[in-house]
Amino acid sequence: MVDRALALLGAFDARRRSLTLGELARRSGIPTSSALRLAGRLVAWGALERDAEGRFSIGLRLWEVASLAPRAQGLKQVAMPYMGDLEEVTRQHVLLAVRDGDQGLLVERLSSHLAMPVLYRVGGRLPLHSTGVGLVLLAHADTDFQEEVLARPLVHEPEKVAVSPPRCAARWPRSAARARTRCADAPRNRW
Repeated sequence: MVDRALALLGAFDARRRSLTLGELARRSGIPTSSALRLAGRLVAWGALERDAEGRFSIGLRLWEVASLAPRAQGLKQVAMPYMGDLEEVTRQHVLLAVRDGDQGLLVERLSSHLAMPVLYRVGGRLPLHSTGVGLVLLAHADTDFQEEVLARPLVHEPEKVAVSPPRCAARWPRSAARARTRCADAPRNRW
């Protein structure tokens, strides 16, 4: 039953934040009658909400529980004052992400109203090889992981343009070393 409830929650994504019962059943692979019963339980607990038209969306209770994740919370508390300072000075996006497998998970984002539109949302995933924050995470990963990532066919997101592996591989060691050096040399009391 837990797997089926998680399948219902997994039916939502950044482009499909609100689903009808039929869409929920189809996207989760669960029969409509079972999806309705499970969705009702999730609504009662607050993991889902249902609007006047009968569409389902992720509920605030689920966000409340997710916000307790210790991996992101402690990091966020330490980083927020520095992120605020950096956003104020640059008037651009300041992203805080953690590496989760072979992707980055965006934990927090501060954005100036003057900054260009950004493609990634808090709680969303981003590629390591084609985003600034991803490259910093990749620079601090172990060498075996870096080589594994560079050995794959790489594509710039969201344009779906191939990254030339020899060019990327040749540039990567210098970029990684530069990122590690800058982070290590940065004053600890200010950015």
